[in-house]
Amino acid sequence: MKFWWNETDETELGNLLTELILQLKDDHVNRHTMNLDMLRMYTQRDYEGGANLNLRDYRISLNVIGNITDTLVSRIGKSKPKPMYLTRRGDYRLRQNAKRLTDVMEGIFYQTNIYDVMPKIFQDSCIFDLACMKIGREGSELFVERVFPNEILWDMNASMYADHPPSLHQIKSIPLETLILQFPEREEELRYSAATDDDGMMSSEEGHEAEMVECVESWHLPSMYDSDDGRHVIHMDNVILEDEQYTYSSFPFIFCKWGDALVGFAGISLAEQLKNIQM
Repeated sequence: MKFWWNETDETELGNLLTELILQLKDDHVNRHTMNLDMLRMYTQRDYEGGANLNLRDYRISLNVIGNITDTLVSRIGKSKPKPMYLTRRGDYRLRQNAKRLTDVMEGIFYQTNIYDVMPKIFQDSCIFDLACMKIGREGSELFVERVFPNEILWDMNASMYADHPPSLHQIKSIPLETLILQFPEREEELRYSAATDDDGMMSSEEGHEAEMVECVESWHLPSMYDSDDGRHVIHMDNVILEDEQYTYSSFPFIFCKWGDALVGFAGISLAEQLKNIQM
């Protein structure tokens, strides 16, 4: 059996990842459906096939999930925790260095607007089985962003009794032109792939301002502490856009769960616990 993180041929790597993503999408259908059901109960709106909003009346007389979630977010989500550097029996110079490091971290938090994102992450943990905040770097600038939980895929069998899966994949719908600006050397392959794959793609000819395509970012953690099989790949279908070694021991995400499901990587949301009362 071939594993994508060990594949050296670029064409074969693209084919392996494309087949894997299709399989993982099928494996996560029930999870995605559950998340959308919980979203409907919270917002009292209907969503068809993901983020497509159907504005037919979905209101109920008493929105238990919405009321409790909003109350929790307003009371708990507004807190602003921050890391602090402390010394133990340190002299004046060491205490000053610790204070400067604390100030730097606080500045980074405000620069990345993390305190604006954190309440949304807590809200997601109340509604969905998994809340996710991505931390990354764009050029020389750090950024944090909320990730919709249905964008995240992993092998459920591999993470049945583990704290985290060995590999993680994020599926993101982005404008084709934006992808070409980021990877201009792959423009011809990207346009060809978009033209031959119309499944779920929104074309500008259909009344949309942008031609949206699915881009996948995949991570595999090193199998052992001193192993070198960690890998990070960005791809669209079988077109490999970026391929590099991944040496970190964790994914570039912060995960938040309302409750632990005991089995599997995903958790249990507050909405799932309250759905029988609301229904």
